[in-house]
Amino acid sequence: MDIILGFAVSIFVFTLLLYAAIRDLQTGEVSNWVWITGLLVLPITIFRMVLYGAILLYIFQVVIVIVLVTIGFYVGLIGGADGKAILLVSLIYPWNVFSFVWIITAPFLVLVGGFCLLGVYSLFLSIRNVVIRRRLTSSQRESTKPTKKIFWLTRRFNPLNSMKNGTRWEPVTVALIAYFLITYVALLILSSGYILMLN
Repeated sequence: MDIILGFAVSIFVFTLLLYAAIRDLQTGEVSNWVWITGLLVLPITIFRMVLYGAILLYIFQVVIVIVLVTIGFYVGLIGGADGKAILLVSLIYPWNVFSFVWIITAPFLVLVGGFCLLGVYSLFLSIRNVVIRRRLTSSQRESTKPTKKIFWLTRRFNPLNSMKNGTRWEPVTVALIAYFLITYVALLILSSGYILMLN
């Protein structure tokens, strides 16, 4: 029964994160109703935590995530939807409780994994920008020199762009929730494999 509950919650959270990632990519915004809907399965998670005698550890983990998400939001590291996505994962992750360490680490692994994927994408973007600019003449390179060095990692260089103000550095919209979704799925696969080995 517990495995069925875990599987049902897994599919539910995956669906919510997938929808949120698509909306974030399309519009840059995710409705609060997505996160409110996610709370519908909170009683199942609480029931499972009580059943395993891990309710205090669960509460401790949720409090830590709330504090970190709040700090991250006010510092500007994450957006509101990104913070709510991590909080949702923290609250209703389909805990397959085979280790108390997992209860503490799973939401942070999703968070760190998302930022690592973002870092890989930024590195790819930087290499792409360098390769494209090397094909230009020296005068073209000078005229398209970025005003800030951080642009190499956060902007896409487009020599074919014909914007009126002459800039060829386009802002890149990053849906961090999409990276969280990828990490979440990877963790589900890893944890499912571990559980199958135990059974």
